[in-house]
Amino acid sequence: MKVDRGLIEDVCKSKPSVLMNIAHVICWVFAVLLVLIGFIPTDPSWVAFVFMIAGIALGFLAYWLGRRVNVEYEYSYFDGEIHFAAVYNKEARKELQTVRLDEMEAGGAINSYRLENYRNKDKTLKTADYSSHVTEQPDKRFVLYFSNQRVVFEPGQEMVDAISEKYPHKFYKE
Repeated sequence: MKVDRGLIEDVCKSKPSVLMNIAHVICWVFAVLLVLIGFIPTDPSWVAFVFMIAGIALGFLAYWLGRRVNVEYEYSYFDGEIHFAAVYNKEARKELQTVRLDEMEAGGAINSYRLENYRNKDKTLKTADYSSHVTEQPDKRFVLYFSNQRVVFEPGQEMVDAISEKYPHKFYKE
């Protein structure tokens, strides 16, 4: 007997990229340095002005990068659709993608032996990774294979149960 579970939502905090953190810090350091250099009097006064403008522009870039460092992925499952959204710095929300599970070829735990045939296609498929980017033991990530892409995400147990209940021959929990 199938039970209608209604709307199921999960949130997965993504691990910040080391490269993004380094770029964020470097932008702030150079922004401050360029603004300070802009205060030094120079013979042609426009040189100081150029340094000041470059520092302010770099400051805006550092601010923008800072808002993208802390990312949480939000999953909403309802009636055969999963909506993926990114929440940046717990302030800005951006809709990323909606997938219809009726169009799914196969799905399940990322290390499932039942998805062996699909892993060979991984090199040619476009990948959308909405997971925490952390490989744990046991791996909590799941993958959905479609004809033109694969989607990696980390749903909670309730969402996994609901998907496998609705699509038992396409989605494998183990």
